[in-house]
Order: sequence, then structure tokens, then C-alpha cells
Amino acid sequence: MKHRGKRIVIAALLLALLCGCGAAPQKEHETEPAGDGPYLSITYGCNNAENASGRDMVFYTYDLETRQLTEEAVIPFDARYASGVVSRADGIVYYSRRAEPGVLTSNDSLCAHDIATGEETLLETEHVSYNEITLVDPDTLLVMAVTAEHPILPARFDLKSRTFTDAAEVNGEEPTLYTSGSSPLNYNYQTGSFINIYQVEAERYSEAYHRFESEINTYVALMNDDLVKDPNRVYAVGLLLGSLIDDAVQLSDNELLVERTDDSFDEEKGVLVTERHFYRLTFAGDGSASFEPTEPPFPAKKVREHGYRTVDGGRTWYLIMGEKNSETGGLYAYCTETGELTPILLNDPAAEGYIIDFSIIGPQGQRD
Repeated sequence: MKHRGKRIVIAALLLALLCGCGAAPQKEHETEPAGDGPYLSITYGCNNAENASGRDMVFYTYDLETRQLTEEAVIPFDARYASGVVSRADGIVYYSRRAEPGVLTSNDSLCAHDIATGEETLLETEHVSYNEITLVDPDTLLVMAVTAEHPILPARFDLKSRTFTDAAEVNGEEPTLYTSGSSPLNYNYQTGSFINIYQVEAERYSEAYHRFESEINTYVALMNDDLVKDPNRVYAVGLLLGSLIDDAVQLSDNELLVERTDDSFDEEKGVLVTERHFYRLTFAGDGSASFEPTEPPFPAKKVREHGYRTVDGGRTWYLIMGEKNSETGGLYAYCTETGELTPILLNDPAAEGYIIDFSIIGPQGQRD
């Protein structure tokens, strides 16, 4: 596994030189303590015939100040969905794993993997699975939880008490208000908020909606990292089945880049076609909002679904690009001022290795 990681880093450096992007030196392992600055936490998957599942999850960090890539941990994949985050402050990977290892019917749980010792700790057994896990601070995880009652909703997990608080509870709402699907949270440490895209569960599964007879509202809500929803920063879009508000990224306190996808069937080719459209959503202080079509600020045709993040107002975008089986596909930094793409971590098609997900983690102090 270590040798494979070296090949990926070397490939990234060579591609950077060929593209003139000027990538900074990168390395596989830190030999000195990691910095306190912001970083990318990257979840990567690849084959490993020695595992029962045949797959590994490899967790990397990429320091946004030094531009150093570090392989932090390799963990056998044993989950409904591979999700996790590296906490550099306490040297732990928080990730999803089956509560009963190797039992395919078992629900996923949050686990802690000590990077230095390899020790594993099961933290809870409350939900079915986790679409996303990210870090608010050294004591708090922000997750998108798939609950046993069906709603999919954002929740905070207190690492000290090992307890959850969910968005419905905080806002005095019914849990069935939320079904958030696979849309990412896109937590922004600069603003201390994230985006929740959701529909009312009863409407999502209604007969009329699935017969294409009625639109239902999809809500785009800005929430603080304490899960409080600001009613002046919630926008509703009515859509028929086949159209979806699929992603949204915060550009400033009140401005978002929103992606809508529209599916149609090409009868001549016999394939489902998905068209991507981008909008700029701007909230005003009085509760009103504008929702206007816009051009994506990055080469969207090459960017994977849910594969873009920014925390500096859209000057720099971090993009998952290319197909999973492409040697030039992987995670890149894109500068909107120069149009330069800088590779961070590339795919390894020989091992079916590719980026699963990533999140941007803000400067972290030590745990209290």
C-alpha cells in the first residue's frame, strides 16, 4: 500500500510539471508534527485481495498552506458506505464501519482509528449508515445520518459524551421533515455553516410525485454548525421527479452556487441523459432571495457529481475530476484567476483506486 501511495504522488508531480501548474513538494508520510492550518481530509478506495471485502479505505490529508500530501491510515473497508474524516488535532480517523465486523446485514457505526497505534474504538450503534462525516472541531463531528426510521438528516456527534443531536431536534421539527438524499453538507469552516438540501419525506414518496403528476419542494437551507436553521436563509424550488437540486456550495455568508440536474431518456441511444445546470442563490436580509442561472466557475463537464468544494469565496476550487478508471482523474486544485489545475492525488486504475470523497477542515486546536 505504501508503494502504491508513492506512485500516486509521483504521478501527480509529473503531471503538474507537464501542465505547468507548479505543484508544491508532496510526501507520503509526515516526519514532523502536522501544521495547525486548514487541510483537506481525503477518503480514497482501492483493491486489497487480503481483505474479506477486497477493498481498503486510505485516508490522506493535504495541507492547504504547505501543500503536503500525507497518507494517514489504511483501514479495511467494511461498511455500507465508505465515509470518514481525519482529525490531525488528536491523530484519529473517525469513520463508518459495520457494528458487527464482516456481517453484511449489520448497520454502520461511527468508529475511531488511532493513527499511531492502530487501536479501534466503536463509538455508537444508533443509525443505519452515514453518507458523510466531517469535523467541526476536535470534540464534534458533523454527519449526514441515515436513520432507522428512514429520514436522512444532519446531526452533530459529541465525541466526549458520545451522543447525537439532530437538526430536527434543535429546530423543534418532526424528523420526517427531512430526507436529504446523497447531497453533501459542504461544511464551510470560514462561515461556521453548512448547506442542507432536503425534501419532506411524505412528499418525496408520494404517489402523485412518482407518477409525474405534481411537483414537490426541494429546500436549500443554510444552517449554522450548531444545526440552527435561519428561516431567512431557506429557499424552496418546486420540481417534478427527474429534476433535482443536487448540490450547493457556500460562496459567502449569503451567497451559494447551486446545481440542478435534469434527467431524460434518449430513446434513440437507449440511455439516461443527465443535464447539469448551475444557479447563483443569494439571500437578502429581509428573507427574500434571488435564484439566477450562472456559468460554473470551474470546468464542470470534467468534474464528478458532488466533487467540488471551496472555502475562499470561489477563488480556489478543489475538484474530483475524470472517470474513476482514468489515470489522469483524481483530486485537483483549480485557480479561477489563472485557470490552472494542480493535481493533488490521482487515481490508480491498476488497483481500481480513486477518490471517494473529501472535506475541507479548518485550523484545529487540541481537544479540551
